[in-house]
Amino acid sequence: MTDQERSRASMKTVDRPRSDRVARLSVSLPRHTLVQLKIHAAQRETTIRDFVTALVTREMATTGADT
Repeated sequence: MTDQERSRASMKTVDRPRSDRVARLSVSLPRHTLVQLKIHAAQRETTIRDFVTALVTREMATTGADT
């Protein structure tokens, strides 16, 4: 699969209850960065989604942004 095809591919996720307040965001990352992110999340027994959400939430709280 090429990087261009990868950016168009959709990934299935575990069934989680969805709220009307939840929106989806897609981010393109260099392949090496994505691999490292997957390893990092697995080592901490978390998901990439939960890890990134925590990072963004913490950064927003640090800068005083309304989350």
